[in-house]
Amino acid sequence: MSPTSPRPRAAAPVLAAVLALVLGGIPSSADAAWRASVPTPTAALSAGRLTAPAIGCETRADGLLGVSYAYVSWPAVDHATSYDVLVGSTSGAARERIGTTTGTAFEVRGGLLTLLLGTLLSTGTPIVSVVARTGEWRSPESDTRTIGLTGVVGTVVGSVRCV
Repeated sequence: MSPTSPRPRAAAPVLAAVLALVLGGIPSSADAAWRASVPTPTAALSAGRLTAPAIGCETRADGLLGVSYAYVSWPAVDHATSYDVLVGSTSGAARERIGTTTGTAFEVRGGLLTLLLGTLLSTGTPIVSVVARTGEWRSPESDTRTIGLTGVVGTVVGSVRCV
């Protein structure tokens, strides 16, 4: 070969293929199957446990009449996809679900006044709690927060508050 003649290039692709096979650059179908990633449940979910929400309650005002409502909120629970908001009473009666949300807050307003009044008049002080959910898995119930009426005027206009 003279210095001006081109080099043969047929050997370069063959050499690259041999190096790729030797160094593992082209996986076989069996090797590819081993490398496939599959999401697995975390330890908390594989044990079927979610943490109970840590709820807080704040009284907020709404509108010109000064109607108040209870704003119940909590930090997100790891792996939870929704939350059930429950209302019951201090007498220990079973709690009823009054709502489900994918958010981390719920407003207890005068629209629930009938339920709250019934609880207050028949079985004791109304309380609210939250349960985190993922599919059929449920967390333990949160601590409870007491909800009360704001007085006679509150009963008429539908004001509730955190106690």
